Amino acid sequence: AAAAVAAGQGGTVRIGTNVPATILSFNNERGWGFVKFSNGEDAFFIRDECNEGRAFQCQAGDNAIVASLELRPDGKQRARGVRLVTKGGVGAQKRPQVAVAFNPAKRPRFLGSPALV
Repeated sequence: AAAAVAAGQGGTVRIGTNVPATILSFNNERGWGFVKFSNGEDAFFIRDECNEGRAFQCQAGDNAIVASLELRPDGKQRARGVRLVTKGGVGAQKRPQVAVAFNPAKRPRFLGSPALV
């Protein structure tokens, strides 16, 4: 088990940073899911706490990095700052991106998933 790094509010203790994980499950509609670690333990996470916010999407089996892993007073683990890992590097989304707004004189202003466009 990882050593406690810092105490948070309400007795929450940070037990790890930048921890590799795998997406165990994720509800794209509700915006929450679970990640699983190499030691077999899992942790709950909320999409709104990811860098991409509500644009964050993933599926079971995706590799991820958990920016901060916390142990709550009830003994459950909470993952914050979940970001996907791909061959392109940490934080890169696996889904293809398309330019939603384009001006030839400027760079694309917004990239998004074709499924969302």
